Amino acid sequence: MRRRDECAAISIVGEQMAGKRRIVRADSRSLCVRLRNVPEPTGDGLAKMPCWAPLGGLVGAVQVYAGLTLVQKVGAGPFVGLTVTAALVMSLVVDHYGWFHMPVHALNPSRVLGALLMAGGVALIAWH
Repeated sequence: MRRRDECAAISIVGEQMAGKRRIVRADSRSLCVRLRNVPEPTGDGLAKMPCWAPLGGLVGAVQVYAGLTLVQKVGAGPFVGLTVTAALVMSLVVDHYGWFHMPVHALNPSRVLGALLMAGGVALIAWH
């Protein structure tokens, strides 16, 4: 019983420290922005922002949530492999269609083969 209480206490302290680290990081970023004299975004600037610009934050939030919920189930290796492979496949699609004002790089057999090899590597890592 004592061991369980110690683990619970360590878990609570760890969560409190993680929360404090997030606050320090946010304050540090805010301080750096202020020291560099970067102006705060204005409503007009936000209105002129491309419609796809907020996707980065949303995708990042989904990635963090997925990491917190899935890494225990699938393991660190497959999770990182899936993350990198998904980013690679999506970047091939973005390049092929020239989305987000990117120069067009058409899909070709070697690019598709590279993506398939990445997916195959993740499958080999995840397969028990």
